[in-house]
Amino acid sequence: MRLVAATALAAATVLLAPAWAQTQAQTQTQAPARTTAAAPPSVPAPGATAATAPDPLRAACGEIPDAEHLTLERVIASTLDNHPRVRRAELAAEAARARTTAARGAFDPTLGADGRQMLAGTYRDREGLVSVDSQTPWAGLRVGAQYRYHAGDIPDYYGYRETGSAGELMARAELPLLEGRRTDPARTALAIANQHAEVAELELLFEQLDVARQAALAWWSWKMALEILVIRADLLAIADERVDMVGAQVASGAMAPIEDVEARRTRLQRQSLLVEALRDVDLTAAELSFWLRSTDGARRSPDPCDRPDWPDASRTHHQLTQLLRAGGADGLSRPDIARLEPLREVARAREALAVNRILPVLDVRGWAASQLGTDLPRPDRVDAGVGLRFALPLGNRAARGERDAASAEADRITFEQRLLIDAMERDLEIAIARLNRALERLTLVSDEVATLRTLEAAERIAWQSGESTLFVVNLRELATAEARELEVRALRDVFQSAIDLRATRGDAPETWANPLAPNTERGDGLTPGYGVPTRQPEQQPEQQPEPPQ
Repeated sequence: MRLVAATALAAATVLLAPAWAQTQAQTQTQAPARTTAAAPPSVPAPGATAATAPDPLRAACGEIPDAEHLTLERVIASTLDNHPRVRRAELAAEAARARTTAARGAFDPTLGADGRQMLAGTYRDREGLVSVDSQTPWAGLRVGAQYRYHAGDIPDYYGYRETGSAGELMARAELPLLEGRRTDPARTALAIANQHAEVAELELLFEQLDVARQAALAWWSWKMALEILVIRADLLAIADERVDMVGAQVASGAMAPIEDVEARRTRLQRQSLLVEALRDVDLTAAELSFWLRSTDGARRSPDPCDRPDWPDASRTHHQLTQLLRAGGADGLSRPDIARLEPLREVARAREALAVNRILPVLDVRGWAASQLGTDLPRPDRVDAGVGLRFALPLGNRAARGERDAASAEADRITFEQRLLIDAMERDLEIAIARLNRALERLTLVSDEVATLRTLEAAERIAWQSGESTLFVVNLRELATAEARELEVRALRDVFQSAIDLRATRGDAPETWANPLAPNTERGDGLTPGYGVPTRQPEQQPEQQPEPPQ
């Protein structure tokens, strides 16, 4: 429905053009006829060019408050809040955090209970115990405690089972000295889960960066298409006015019939150009609707009536200069590069676990038990002891293979990070070069527009005095319109290049509302990004601050 409304609104500009032309015709003065050639008695004034014509979209939509305009800030906010790609990354980060919680469960204490009762036989006794055991994340230490109660007759060789009349309380601990001291499966799983959670958060940031960039580029293309539509609608309005005027003059015999044919040909040509502009508006609106989302995540087509004002080209030069001044690669920071660091830590953690499995097992353990109650089975109330366990794995081909594979993976990630850094620095240089050339092109095209407007006005005066033809005037008008379109495209290229530069540097999308706006806190024309800096700049000696200029 939105696309149909956009097309209908743009088509309405065609219907509004004759009415506007009639209004303009009423304000024109008739020129005196020359004896050598019949000059048109009524022509648009030199100042009434397509550049100063009223905006037909504004006339069709009425006055729209600035707060309701579809600004770049609103588009980026809608994309970041509601786009499915961002939501998908958010759920992936949430799942990664949940797996971290699950990995911490390996260190949760375990409560156990056991009991038995002899029902037949010479010795009938009963025994029950309750224990709490836990593995800690500190050097593989395992601790536990238990309460045990025993009653009844037992053989002498089972005397250690007897407890005091109120039971027995025991504490125990076991500490690995070789295998399991630096790491173990539980600690490795927790470390890997933490790193994967950090990777998921950085991937979320990268998704936000990428969708915001795509949305911003689509918004500028849509805005450019609407601006070109307005330019071509202005041209068509002038052609409609001229067809009516020239037709009346031909009917009265003041002009040759060929002039009426030329006026109608010009109108057909400009109608065709307007149809092309309508097509571009439909295409860019469809592209923007993929990124512009409603609160439920559904696609939302932009409304042409929400078109914000086109920026002034002359006011972007200084801001662009500040942006280019800060275009170095020292502050390069991108989430897609930063995510490789935790992935490398994952490989290192797996390598450490494989090395741990190669070590022999050497665990020391100790315990202490205290008899409770008055009736003690042994003279000493407190018992204590220590133990040692040793095991030597043979071969260990599985562990050695896992160690070598994890080491190679860590080295691979290092080279991948270096490659991505080089690619980002290359992209940064390309973005800076594009901005430089876009600025030069914008300056030249702006000067060309000013020159062509002067020529167009002069040609109108010459036609009014009978020294030119309608065909030449049409050529001047088309040249001015083409130059205006080039200026619009050049300005679009400037802002899109600035967005590419910000995205390449990793600046937060929330700062892209005005991609040329400088950041006074950093003083470098850019806003801080997010992610881990991939290369630290070299330390420079401190210098005395320069006096303010």
